Amino acid sequence: MSLSDYIIPTRKIALPGDGSFFIRGISLKDISFITSQHFKQLADLFDKIKNPEEHDINPEDHDNIIRMAIATAPDAVATIIAVAADEPEQTKMISRLPISIQTETIAAIMEMTFESEAAMGKFLQTIVKTMIGTTNTLQTIRYPDLPDGSGV
Repeated sequence: MSLSDYIIPTRKIALPGDGSFFIRGISLKDISFITSQHFKQLADLFDKIKNPEEHDINPEDHDNIIRMAIATAPDAVATIIAVAADEPEQTKMISRLPISIQTETIAAIMEMTFESEAAMGKFLQTIVKTMIGTTNTLQTIRYPDLPDGSGV
């Protein structure tokens, strides 16, 4: 089978009433977009994941991490769902869905994105390291003084 024959798998998510929508796993391009939109929320979330003992979380308990993500980075979670539904313009609507739907949807997206829990853990470690490196780099940049004598 070639790439042109490949059909990206989707999963149907039921909405209250008779509605539903479809989601897929997220790609690196999606992650780049989500990170560009919600860097601060995601950095706060990854800081908690990076220091689980300080935040009384078990990094192996993915349901707990999903609940923490919804609490710590709700806008980012809504964007992840909207992007996985190929409807990024619906982020605001998704942010108003019941938490049970958001939790179910994020869990489904993670299952479709990663082939195993080990792969998800490795990915999260990579993201944490990348975000820490980016944050540290941004903190060390010294901008030259502006013509009016002020610095950035």
